[in-house]
Amino acid sequence: MEKSSAVATKALRKGELFRIGSMPVIPLLLENEKGSFCGNCLRNLEIRECKVACNQSIASYACPGECGEMFCSLQCKLGAMYGVDAEHSKPWGWHSFICSGIPAEKSAIVEFSKYCSRSSETFMLAAKLLAHLFSGALACQEDAVKFISHFHKHFTTRHSWLDLAARTSLESGFHYCEFTHQRRILHGQLVEAWGLLESHFLNIFACHDIQFDVFLKFNMYADFVASVETMTYALNIVRRPTGSDVSECANGFSQSYGNRLSHDTTHSPMLSSTKHFDEDTIIELSGLILGFDFIGLSHSCAPNVQLDLESLSLTQLSCIALRNIERAFWLSMHVFTMLLGTRKHFTLPKNFHDADMMSLATQAYEEGRFKDCLDILNCIITNQPGDGDALHLYGVTMLSLGNWKVAHKIWRCAHVLKKDHYWLEKQAIKDSAYKSFDCGNKTTDDTDCLTIKAGEVYMTSRTVVSALTCKNWVAAAERVAKAKGGWETDRHKVVPTTDLPVHEIPEILEDWNGLFVTTIGPCLRQWYALAPGNNIHVHDAFVVKYDAMHGQCHLPIHTDQGQFSLTLALNGTEDYIGGGTVFPDFSCTVNPDCGKFIAFKSSTPHGASPITFGLRYIIVAFLYTT
Repeated sequence: MEKSSAVATKALRKGELFRIGSMPVIPLLLENEKGSFCGNCLRNLEIRECKVACNQSIASYACPGECGEMFCSLQCKLGAMYGVDAEHSKPWGWHSFICSGIPAEKSAIVEFSKYCSRSSETFMLAAKLLAHLFSGALACQEDAVKFISHFHKHFTTRHSWLDLAARTSLESGFHYCEFTHQRRILHGQLVEAWGLLESHFLNIFACHDIQFDVFLKFNMYADFVASVETMTYALNIVRRPTGSDVSECANGFSQSYGNRLSHDTTHSPMLSSTKHFDEDTIIELSGLILGFDFIGLSHSCAPNVQLDLESLSLTQLSCIALRNIERAFWLSMHVFTMLLGTRKHFTLPKNFHDADMMSLATQAYEEGRFKDCLDILNCIITNQPGDGDALHLYGVTMLSLGNWKVAHKIWRCAHVLKKDHYWLEKQAIKDSAYKSFDCGNKTTDDTDCLTIKAGEVYMTSRTVVSALTCKNWVAAAERVAKAKGGWETDRHKVVPTTDLPVHEIPEILEDWNGLFVTTIGPCLRQWYALAPGNNIHVHDAFVVKYDAMHGQCHLPIHTDQGQFSLTLALNGTEDYIGGGTVFPDFSCTVNPDCGKFIAFKSSTPHGASPITFGLRYIIVAFLYTT
């Protein structure tokens, strides 16, 4: 399944300002843009200088420490230097924490800045993030500990910066020994950078009686370095000349976002903007924005929201609705996310740590580099044939490549080797629970259907499950959910649903297997012209619950893991408003009556249209043939 999108939590009017999430957005200015753009809000200083009074120069808003940082207004300067200190006597602003000005106590930050320019500017950007953290914590006073803990939690990534940077810094085919060697070099650089930065912060805290020494942790800084790589987007907000043939946003600006980080240990990794503009084009804002909630927004060439220009000088990310947006509708920006560079192959060293290799394989899988993932797993399994985690991930990767038969065969064989492995055991139980359908079976059934799109989407023309049976299935699912302490919400990682597996609901499983063999299988055989010799198998089947008021009410556009997908309605539209399966490629939404089902190719983009009232129950199944 593909990545899900953020949704509107309420109905929005065109031009309305709204906030996404609760975490702050952090503007970060690149070192090579100092003096050209505001260090606090990223605005173009030349444009700002044209707007100020003739007797007031933008130079009056420079950092008093003479570090080269410039600000576009008195508000930005005071906010960066003093933060929430209304009397402007205490240097509690984020910039004061990392200013590399003249005073003797700042010699460590000067050396730190020089070291960043020789190694990785990511270190400096992470230091700015740490400075924003301390400034925000001072504003909280009594709740400083809670604020720092919450902040750190949201800016913690799954993979370390060392893994990310070591892999992408290698230019040729990937050799594990080279990776570990490069990782050791980068670890040394990170430790050295932190030593200088920690020394600087200790001096600042001592000079201004700030009791934050306990929060100076190497691991937290390392997490922030990784978050700069994975949660940061390059920002260019452009004002084009009148008459430009480029479509502009509602407020006269065109916004472009995209990850522009690169790793190179020989020079600063921060590149100039990858977007080129005409001579007459004016770049209004430029820099990087770091925001946990912002990364949930999907890309669209026809976005329905854009970043509010004024919000960059604040601590919360605000957006503007570019058109009327209904509640629970997907939000999108003109955002391009670029994956880090891929590698061609892996070679097996004489000695390596399985845990490190497994982490590397997981990272490759999550980034969609399935070939790389398989290469690493082959190394692990060659060394440790009975590694259950590696064997399970091997099957998962084959599934993502569309090799469903191979994936399930790997899991079956792996379970024989590792019967006590949690995920292999769960998969074995699931595979054994569902019956398959032999397309050579002489079983006949009423396969009449409504053709939504020939060769793609079909719906039964009659009810295949009675209303009473559907009602009993829903009641059985609710009983199991209550016994388990609630519906599951994390079985599907990328596009999660509120669901329960059919094979864990005994009252449904037996009836489902009978329905699959006598009705569903024959229908699919007929509709998709499956020849004798093919067997139709269930990869996954689950009851999904949509709740308009207190739970999940929709699904974003995505594709499924399988060859065919099926949606069986368990209640009628008298129980809810809205709903149905939307197929954007065919410009239609299909909402079958209770007891009917639709089938479609799993590779067909689809989503669940939001319900605005009531509860909707369906059974979803992912199927494959052998």
